[in-house]
Amino acid sequence: MTMNNGAQSPRFADRVVELRRVPADTIKPNPWNWRLHPQSQSDALMEVLEEVGFAGALIARETPGGLELIDGHLRQEVAGSDVVPVLVVDMTEGEVRRLLATLDPIGAMAQTDQVALAALLETLEVSGEATLAMLGELAVAAEPEEPEGPEEFPEIPGDIPTDYHCPSCGYEWSGKPK
Repeated sequence: MTMNNGAQSPRFADRVVELRRVPADTIKPNPWNWRLHPQSQSDALMEVLEEVGFAGALIARETPGGLELIDGHLRQEVAGSDVVPVLVVDMTEGEVRRLLATLDPIGAMAQTDQVALAALLETLEVSGEATLAMLGELAVAAEPEEPEGPEEFPEIPGDIPTDYHCPSCGYEWSGKPK
């Protein structure tokens, strides 16, 4: 799709109006937020923020009552009155609810490249207990499950007829020949 000036029009709407830095506790939590955050998650987030800092923004929309949070409730809670980066978006109430319902679950649908994860984890120097525990759980969860065989194999009689016989080694089998 081409616009009048010859430039390509974006395929997806850009709903970000601005990047604003505001005290976290001035943003209203979203009444539709359905995510609960256990203490272990809060502890791990606090350790990462203390070691690395903010590298992403909360998402909020402007309402008559001020900024209303869409994504980043735990980061807001942990930050308290600290100034945090916020992407301000232009969305309707219905769009906000849809984003709340789908943003984290879409991210959770990603699969794990076990080799890449193991290589990444080997490069990390982590000292925080909560972060170490979280990464340990992540590594275990990413391990492939060993297939389990049956507890008992059925008895197979030794006189089953076979279709093929190897004259060199004596191996016998049935099925399609190669």
